[in-house]
Amino acid sequence: MLKFLLLFQFICFSLSDHAIVYKITSCNNEQYPIMVSHVKIQKQNYKLFISGSLETKININNPIKAQLNVKKYIKTLNIWLPVPCIDKMGSCSFDDLCHYGIPNNETCPDDFIKNNVPCRCPIPTGNYTINPDMQVRII
Repeated sequence: MLKFLLLFQFICFSLSDHAIVYKITSCNNEQYPIMVSHVKIQKQNYKLFISGSLETKININNPIKAQLNVKKYIKTLNIWLPVPCIDKMGSCSFDDLCHYGIPNNETCPDDFIKNNVPCRCPIPTGNYTINPDMQVRII
């Protein structure tokens, strides 16, 4: 899940110290078996930390394709501007999100193990939360 939420790292383009993802939408009106919510990204000393929730009603196996359309709100101009895809950050297409998990030959972070949060595919059916106090670094 650590790298799964990596999709939201586009906030690094922001000048603020933290950001909340205001809207996550589906491509159509169907009920999706996988939902990501309550995503929050914080910047501390040029490092990005993430928290959020993942609910899955199915086992998640590869490949997992995803399309992310990112817009940044410019408060002074009161407009939203599209963020281009640069080095897999911003408005990008992903052929397989499982490639962003912790490799099989590496141990999951301690906070993931303690909180029963998977760090790689396959991800079993369940509800998973990365709390802000877990300090999950994405870059």
